[in-house]
Amino acid sequence: MILRTGIRNYYFTKVYLLQCFGITNLRVKKKNKATTKLFSLLFRVLQPLNISDYNIEHIIRTLRGFLEGFALLVNNNAFGNPISIKESFDLSLDIILNGIKSLEGGK
Repeated sequence: MILRTGIRNYYFTKVYLLQCFGITNLRVKKKNKATTKLFSLLFRVLQPLNISDYNIEHIIRTLRGFLEGFALLVNNNAFGNPISIKESFDLSLDIILNGIKSLEGGK
């Protein structure tokens, strides 16, 4: 699924940037431009699913919060238990994507 691939790529890029440079070293302008491009892409991917623009904005906010929060926890070794982080990420992403599917056709 193209959405799953895009989300995973965004997440791993975010983790890499946080690990290498720290969020404070990223130029705000570049960060804002990347965020705008991502939101635009997600809108284009989600609109054909016949989901309202209002719900798409909520979906994007949810995805951003999930991805940035997960990346921060990983980079700070803050999970603190032996459960696989990859499995947790994949399960969480499946839950979010299933929620998105439940909104299809609900304009």
